[in-house]
Amino acid sequence: MHTHEAQVVLKRLDLAFRAFFRRLRTGGKPGFPRFRSAERFRGWGYKEHGNGFKVEMRPGWRHGHVTLFGIGRRRARGWMLNLVVETDCAERARAEGPAIGLDWGVSTFATIAHEDGSFEEVANARPFDRARADLCARQHRLSAAARARKISRAALKRHREALARQHAKLAAKRKDFLHKISARIAGRHWLVATEALAVQAMTGSACGTAKAPGRNVAAKAGLNRSILDAAPAAFLNMLRYKAEGLPSIRAADQGLQWSA
Repeated sequence: MHTHEAQVVLKRLDLAFRAFFRRLRTGGKPGFPRFRSAERFRGWGYKEHGNGFKVEMRPGWRHGHVTLFGIGRRRARGWMLNLVVETDCAERARAEGPAIGLDWGVSTFATIAHEDGSFEEVANARPFDRARADLCARQHRLSAAARARKISRAALKRHREALARQHAKLAAKRKDFLHKISARIAGRHWLVATEALAVQAMTGSACGTAKAPGRNVAAKAGLNRSILDAAPAAFLNMLRYKAEGLPSIRAADQGLQWSA
């Protein structure tokens, strides 16, 4: 193992416990860091190019390959590489379009109100609804394999990996949709005003307690799935950092900031 890999893992552990003790001090729910087995641990990292990893790009930076310490070169089947590059010469486009107000929703992902009084709707991609049948079928196959008496560990592992790949594809489709919509909005408008959403409160359970059971529990559970499938918190975060990263002449002249 490379020393940077161990340092990155220890940093994750340190951040988890820092958050745990912070919640204790503020009186929140502690949430003790949960043990993660090797099967549930996602990825590793290196801190310095040329020290543990090396990226070699072809002319135009459209294709290339990466060499990792102790692994060498192989096809990235199911792998994903995030390469962070620091530069001070990048020229960002300016967002000089009209100011807008944005209302997030479930049936319609976003309703955009323009300064001239017109409205624009962004359809909800609903990635989970499209993949739900396949996910349920794979989950049932995994559960049946786990209950089976005569099944090898390799076969059980294949069922787990198939389900994990499907969830990864679903997450990638959702993230791709959010990135494209947030980039389009931030790149076209000098000011974006949104509502302040409390997603955790919006997706609270309706089960209630044994003494005071909740109503319409199944319907509320379905609504919660639809809200989480649309990922409003992730969308607003993407919109925020992209809007802050795009310089605006009008915003700079008038001393205005992107607001939520």
